[in-house]
Amino acid sequence: MSSHILDKLEALKSNEIKLKEERRVLEEQLELEIEKKRRMKLDGTLTKMEVQVDALAENFKGDLMPDNSILVYRFGKHNFTRKEIQEFESARNGRSKNLITLEKFKDNLSKIDEWMNEGFSIEERIHSIRSFCGPMRPTELIKIPDDIKIYSDFVPLFRTMIGIMEKQQRDIDKLKR
Repeated sequence: MSSHILDKLEALKSNEIKLKEERRVLEEQLELEIEKKRRMKLDGTLTKMEVQVDALAENFKGDLMPDNSILVYRFGKHNFTRKEIQEFESARNGRSKNLITLEKFKDNLSKIDEWMNEGFSIEERIHSIRSFCGPMRPTELIKIPDDIKIYSDFVPLFRTMIGIMEKQQRDIDKLKR
């Protein structure tokens, strides 16, 4: 009788070991499934974020700012050809109402930074521009509208955040291997 009980006990121990192993395998599979869903969600979130940032960036493409090149001609450092000077002169006389891209507008502002930072008040700068630019509205030539500035400043930040998140995920994946 005792051998029958010992055999039964041995079978129970064997079953317990098998059950523990099955449980371990199931827990690993569950962890992998959870990790897979988390990654898919993260990938989906990053993709959605990229699509939204790209859509936002589309609003700032193309020619949407007034051509402020005339300010570079008058107040900035430059090395212009005669043709360019004639274009500036025609803009000065109000015959040209060209639009430029936001990036070109910012580039032009960077070329007149010294003049902008020489301690002149905004009123003095506007008076200077008004006397030089004729009928053009001076603030349009030196100031990016707040709504455009805010959103155009956020796009690069979001792109940087997306890049950082993707890099972090790659680093995590490497560590898990």
